[in-house]
Amino acid sequence: MKKKSIVLGMLMVMMLSLCGCGDYEKDNEKKSNTEIAITESGTTTETTELVTEATTESTSQVSETTSEITETEDAQKKEDTTKESYEDLYYEILDSNYEIISGGVDNYEYADGTSGIGEVVMSGDENALNNIGYTFYDVNGDGVTELIIGAISEESDGKYYGQYIYSVYTHKDTPHLLLEGWSRNRCFLLDDGTFYTEGSSGAMYSVFENYVLGPNDTEVTCVDYYFTKEKDETYEVYGFYHNTTGEWDISVSEELGEDEYWNISAEYSDRINTFEFKPFSQFK
Repeated sequence: MKKKSIVLGMLMVMMLSLCGCGDYEKDNEKKSNTEIAITESGTTTETTELVTEATTESTSQVSETTSEITETEDAQKKEDTTKESYEDLYYEILDSNYEIISGGVDNYEYADGTSGIGEVVMSGDENALNNIGYTFYDVNGDGVTELIIGAISEESDGKYYGQYIYSVYTHKDTPHLLLEGWSRNRCFLLDDGTFYTEGSSGAMYSVFENYVLGPNDTEVTCVDYYFTKEKDETYEVYGFYHNTTGEWDISVSEELGEDEYWNISAEYSDRINTFEFKPFSQFK
C-alpha cells in the first residue's frame, strides 16, 4: 500500500510538471507574438513618418520653387511697367532724339544735348538707330531716375551694352539736361554714381573732371578739375594742374607731376560703369 502511494505521488508530480511546461510554452508564444506585433507597429510608424517627412519636404521645395518663379515674373512685370512710366516721363526728350537719329544728315539741327548724337548722324551712320540707345538709372540714389542716352558698343544674347554717354537728364517738374558728351568731351558714369568727363584740344591741352549730382538737384557740381596749360607766354612748357572750382585757371590751382596727373586719369577710367541700353530702333 505504501509503495502504491509513492507511485501515485510520482505520477502526480510528473503531470504537474508537464502542465507547467505547456503553460510556459504558451506564455512564450504569446510574448513572442506580442513582440512581433510591437516591432511591426514600430516599423510601420517609422515608415509612415519617413514617407510623411519626404512628402512634406518635396511639397515645400515645389512651393518654394513656384514662389521664386512667381516673384521673378512679378519683378519682371514691375520692371517693364516702371520702364514704360519712365518713357512717358521723358517722352519728349526721347521722341526728339529719335527724330534726329532717324532723320539723317539732311534733317539734323543742333539743339542742347544733341552734340553727341549729332556727330553720329552727321557721320552718315545708316545704323544709328541701333548704335544709339537709352536707359534709366538713379545715379545718386535720391529716388529720381535719370535718363541716360549713349553709344551702344556691344551686343550679347540680344542685349545691348555701352559706357559712353551722349546726354544725361534728370526730372524735376520737367526734364533738365545735366551733361552731354561728344568726341572731344567724352562723358561717363563712375561706380560711385559721379560723372567723369575727359577731353582735349590739341596735343598740349587736356582736361578731365569729376562731377556729382546732389539729391534732387538739377545741376551737377564740380568735385575735381584737372587740366594742362602752358606755364608762360613762350608756349614751350606746359604744366599739370588741379582745382575743385572747375576753372581753367592756374592761379586757383595746384601743380601736379606729369605721372601723378596721368595716373589719376587712369584710376578714373578703371571705374567707368557699363549700361544695358535699349536701342532707339525699339523706341517706336
